Amino acid sequence: MKGSIKKNRGFMGNLLKIAIFSIIMIIPSCKTLESQFALISDEEIEMTKSNCLNLNLPASFIKVRESDLLVKSGLARYDTQYKSSASLEMVVDHFYTQLIPHGWEYSQHKEGGKTFLYFDKGKFSVEIESGFIGFSSDRFYGVGCRWGPSRKGLIGDLFSE
Repeated sequence: MKGSIKKNRGFMGNLLKIAIFSIIMIIPSCKTLESQFALISDEEIEMTKSNCLNLNLPASFIKVRESDLLVKSGLARYDTQYKSSASLEMVVDHFYTQLIPHGWEYSQHKEGGKTFLYFDKGKFSVEIESGFIGFSSDRFYGVGCRWGPSRKGLIGDLFSE
């Protein structure tokens, strides 16, 4: 019986250590969680749509579809789809020469047959998705403007300094 009590105390002690460690790890990230779910202002919403509509696009871009402005807690997103005969390299160069001199950061990601271009400046980002349209020589380009948390996502923000 005494052995059983010692085992229970050991188990409870370890459980308590885990709980305390978890709390210590979670508390610093609460501020980040709060910022992830903060309400977005009307000004930030309008700025998102305005910035996207005022982008200087390549001349060959033909608008196919425009999405409604998506607004969620802490995020506004506005998307437009285009078709174009422009090469991906030309599109990268077009946006790169316009945005980088004004303090934007650039990154690229490939997934399957699609390429994603990201231009970030603070909480505002321009995301360009590129792929082919069926067997056509035209490419599609989805241009999204976003206001909100970085693309690193919640986990990346929680554990970054």
